[in-house]
Amino acid sequence: MHSIQKLGMERDDILFNRTNSFELVVRTAIHGMEGDCVFALYLIRLRTLGSTPNPFYLNLDFNQDETHE
Repeated sequence: MHSIQKLGMERDDILFNRTNSFELVVRTAIHGMEGDCVFALYLIRLRTLGSTPNPFYLNLDFNQDETHE
């Protein structure tokens, strides 16, 4: 399997940061570029099936800071 098949990205894929500083680990972003792109191995790609669940909602939810009272 070629890298583009294994690591290829599609529009609206969610990318998780799994390394870096404490503030950035597990932060997510939405991939929005057109064309052939691959993601770096320090990221984790999440792809939803169709529009359910909505990747933009998931991205917003994943990036919420938790508060414990």
